[in-house]
Amino acid sequence: MFRLYYISGICALATHIVLEEAGAPYETVLVDFHSQAQRSPEPLAVNPKGRVPVLATESGTLTKTPALLFFVAPLFPNAELASSQNRSRSHRFRSSTVICSMVHVAHGIACGAQGGADNAA
Repeated sequence: MFRLYYISGICALATHIVLEEAGAPYETVLVDFHSQAQRSPEPLAVNPKGRVPVLATESGTLTKTPALLFFVAPLFPNAELASSQNRSRSHRFRSSTVICSMVHVAHGIACGAQGGADNAA
């Protein structure tokens, strides 16, 4: 089972969408950046940089949304997330990659150092 660490309204939404589309077994862990929860022991044990999103897997942890998306897609080939044969799913996968880049930038601009570009991705 995967564990997705995230804060609301950032590029982690793209990973969440792809996990859902893949039918992957996962759970989410909301990290409260306003209270500096990313500096607490559990999130730091997963990612010592204290950034999100982070996907904890049986093989270790992954950071950076594009890497998370491209890690999940081939693990669930039946979901055809990046398949040219299933245009609808492929389109949603591509849309998720756009979401992660655009939302990340917008969040960084809106929030500045408060959980923005330095802490998300």
